Amino acid sequence: MTGPFAPAAAETPLAVESLVAEGEDLVLRYRYKAPAAGRLTPRPVVFDQPRGVPRLSRRGWGPHVQSFTGETVMSLIGRVGVLVTALVACSPVAFAITVGTTDTFTGSLDNWQKGISNPTYLSVVANGGPAGAGDSYMQSVADGVGSFGRLTVFNQSQWDSNYVTDGVTSIRMDLLNSGTGALQVRLGLRNSAGSGFISSTPYALGVGSGWQTAEFPVTQASLAAVGTPGDFSSFLSGGFALRILHATSTANLNGTTVVGTLGVDNVTAVPEPSAVILAGLGGVGLVAAARRLGRSRRS
Repeated sequence: MTGPFAPAAAETPLAVESLVAEGEDLVLRYRYKAPAAGRLTPRPVVFDQPRGVPRLSRRGWGPHVQSFTGETVMSLIGRVGVLVTALVACSPVAFAITVGTTDTFTGSLDNWQKGISNPTYLSVVANGGPAGAGDSYMQSVADGVGSFGRLTVFNQSQWDSNYVTDGVTSIRMDLLNSGTGALQVRLGLRNSAGSGFISSTPYALGVGSGWQTAEFPVTQASLAAVGTPGDFSSFLSGGFALRILHATSTANLNGTTVVGTLGVDNVTAVPEPSAVILAGLGGVGLVAAARRLGRSRRS
């Protein structure tokens, strides 16, 4: 993305966060990941006087917005609609259902774990993620035997959600094979009884293939049942742990023993409802906001 809407070269835009009228101001915020700092930061758009040409604020944390007239807002409706669409389109990772459900592993494991905690086998690597230097990611290591013989990791915190009402149809993530053997990565959903669902088709991750973006559908047609999980929609309403695993078959949700190293970054729920809503604001929502601002100025 170039021109007045372009982010700084060192910033990786992740997604539009919100577009709201705050008093007499219209505030558009997106989130970006700055590789050098490895952080996820809110970023607002500033509308400048007198011609209303938007630019991206360079003032760091927190909102910063300048006032403008309702008439100026009306002239900006088309431009803002383009900006919202462009930000969503250029985002390599969509912002998830709620804040916190896009896991970027910036300084922590974001509640991902193995059965036994050991930093040798599950850790955050500070550099070398998809964005390069300063981009952290989660690394799972397996030695092929015993308690740490599998690459399987799971999350039963923010990823235990109602996928039906949230509208989650797939999970997207960046994957890296740093080991010496090919991997078959699958997505799993497992309840406390050990039953659940696993990806019918694995994502083949070859040795030396670099970072790859994989998207795992969360649909009944794309998942194989393991055990007796019951009705698919009822299962997706909550009460399960999301799992990322290397598995050569769909026989179980534990994974296959292997000697290998798997990198994971930018785990994201798809579709991203806020992005869809914000894109629509390029029309009716922006018009309504502009009219409110115009009436406020005239009064």
